[in-house]
Amino acid sequence: MHRRIGMLWLVVAAVLSGACGGDDGPTQTGGAPEPPIRLGAIFNMTGPNATLGQEELAGAEAAVANGWGDARRLVAMGASAGGMTALLLLARRPHLWAAGIAAYPVVDLEGLAAATHRFEAHYTVGLVGPLPETAALHRARSPTAVAHHISAPLLLLHGSDDEVVPAAQSRDLASVLRARGAAVEHHEYEGEGHGWRSPATVADELDRTDSFLSRHVPPRPADMGR
Repeated sequence: MHRRIGMLWLVVAAVLSGACGGDDGPTQTGGAPEPPIRLGAIFNMTGPNATLGQEELAGAEAAVANGWGDARRLVAMGASAGGMTALLLLARRPHLWAAGIAAYPVVDLEGLAAATHRFEAHYTVGLVGPLPETAALHRARSPTAVAHHISAPLLLLHGSDDEVVPAAQSRDLASVLRARGAAVEHHEYEGEGHGWRSPATVADELDRTDSFLSRHVPPRPADMGR
């Protein structure tokens, strides 16, 4: 989906439905607008499924190979389970991405199974397998297992009152990445849950996204000097 936002913004997004009960972004029939991103390729991702982001990775690599995606400005972006996929992509192809943004992401599948709310208490059983029999698989499929490979700048956003994915998952990931010297920015929205309800939060997310990408993703040549 291609949409111009103002004169300088273009979003290229592969938008799929979410799997963790949050709003993973708009579809062609409506929804809140994606954050405005300087031209690159913004993949709003869902998961985790059997392929764990392979389709999105193939899409990003195809964009570069076919010349309509700039390898210097590719950004992996997702929310909830899509945030998990974004983190996995950043870890699996660390040199492919200029930056990453993950909102209320699943970071630890085993921790999710232990702490998520009642409605999704058995969410990982069908996707990974029953616990404790598949504990090792839960850990292997989690971003925590590969976080040490993440090198691109990362923006993490989470709500303090998230009952689906505990805010501690983003906090812990930020701490791990900072200890390694990675460029990570983490912000927790007080009173927000799994997705944003306050217009002020939505506006702040857009501002933070714009600021983050303006600092870490080079502009298009056509935008330079404007």
